Amino acid sequence: MGTTAHLEKAPICVDLDGTLVYTDMLLETALSAVRTNILNAFLIPFWLLKGRAYAKKKLAEASLIDSSQLPYNSDLIAFLQKEREAGRKLVLVTASDKQAAVPIAEHLHIFDDVIASDGKHNLKGKVKSSKLLNVFGEKEFIYAGNDVSDIPVWRKAQSAIMVNTSRGLSKAVRSFVPVMQEFAGKGNTLRALVKALRPYQWVKNILVFVPIAVSEQPLNLEALIATFLMFVAFCLSASGLYLINDLMDLETDRGHPVKRRRPFASGLLPLRYGFVAPVIVAAASAIALSISLRCLVIVWSYMLISLLYSTLIKTKPIIDVF
Repeated sequence: MGTTAHLEKAPICVDLDGTLVYTDMLLETALSAVRTNILNAFLIPFWLLKGRAYAKKKLAEASLIDSSQLPYNSDLIAFLQKEREAGRKLVLVTASDKQAAVPIAEHLHIFDDVIASDGKHNLKGKVKSSKLLNVFGEKEFIYAGNDVSDIPVWRKAQSAIMVNTSRGLSKAVRSFVPVMQEFAGKGNTLRALVKALRPYQWVKNILVFVPIAVSEQPLNLEALIATFLMFVAFCLSASGLYLINDLMDLETDRGHPVKRRRPFASGLLPLRYGFVAPVIVAAASAIALSISLRCLVIVWSYMLISLLYSTLIKTKPIIDVF
């Protein structure tokens, strides 16, 4: 393992996604690219056909990411700053494209170098490990990471810094490499997802029970079941739209003093959980259709109006008031 002096000279190579930032830059750039130009949504599949490295490069070129607003791991950064002040070299090593990584390094002012994907090579897992072996040599660097894909890198590292790792991964890494430092996760993901779904807003959907309550047959079982299913459909569609809206407003929420604490904006909820939204919306549609085609049309109309509000109407003050 070498002497203490040798350990002090080993550079710290820091992963980006899920480690330095509480987010995934591939999804960040994808969302930004679509917000910048909706047509990019149709180009992304073709970019992916040419490989993840190529897709990352194109997404980085098409996106407009404000590096100052990203959800950074402040505890890790404070630790890295102390190590740098003590003479340690810091290198940002990421599978994200270099065009996305460099602005982040420039914003933080703590990294001596950036090693990243370049449009041809996706610097992840074994590829990242090989790159660091070529640059520093085996057991000549310390690596900070968070994911199972980082295991090949940790195996070649002098010691590990683990960030937001599961108990199983933490135990596995400790079995083959010394751990220099470990940083806990930001919070409970399931709790964050529930918060993002905003179940407290479901109460307003109780209004769907008003017609049957004032009808001549308020205890009609068939009508009660249909009304309850409609209530569920509205609740699910609302929650799905909340997720979509939060993803669309990611950058503006991060610049807001209160909204920046929302699960996606703060990084408490990984962006990949946004893929739950289409599933929830599909479930709402299926439930509405099980009642009748008319109910499906009503739910879809509600979702369309909500999307129009989120993307257009709320930016028009007078219309927003109405």
